[in-house]
Amino acid sequence: MERLYSIAKDIDEYISRKDKVRELALKQSRLVIRLSGELINKIHRKEKSERVLARLKKEGKKLKKIIVDFPELGYIGSVESAFMELSEAFVFSAVLNDKEIPGPKELDVTQESYILGLGDVIGELRRELLENLKNGDVGRASSLLDKMEKIYEIIMKFDYPTALLPLRQKQDTARAILERTRSDLAVACRGRALEERIKELIERL
Repeated sequence: MERLYSIAKDIDEYISRKDKVRELALKQSRLVIRLSGELINKIHRKEKSERVLARLKKEGKKLKKIIVDFPELGYIGSVESAFMELSEAFVFSAVLNDKEIPGPKELDVTQESYILGLGDVIGELRRELLENLKNGDVGRASSLLDKMEKIYEIIMKFDYPTALLPLRQKQDTARAILERTRSDLAVACRGRALEERIKELIERL
């Protein structure tokens, strides 16, 4: 029985260390999630975002370093959400600015959280597309729709059980977003064509 007591003590010490790391990881995750949202909002508002982007990358790497001895913590709720939000923010920034898109290795995130974050980029691109439509830039809106279509095509290639990759709901959401966006763009294009036709008729008078 003495041996069993010793084993239990070792396990208790291990779990205690893991719990302390978990607490640190959760705190860091909240910071990463906040910075990710801040970066996306700055991009939408057309504000300078370089400093936030640099800090987000730094804090994301710090989160990965915190859990280096317990990598399984990268798959728990808040930590995985942080990696997912970080991935979404960086990919959205790169896609919108036509820059090279970073992968999970460059961002120091799990591959699963990267794909989950990629699924959410479609919603942010729609938000940007609608802003362009409001400003009358149908050409830019069409370009953004094309990017949305390509990302959708990519995420639809992943067909795995939810327990392994909970992407199904994001795929369904992305499909619905694309359908609405295609409709919005079609209406805008018809409206623009009508305006140009009316203008042409007026000029002939």
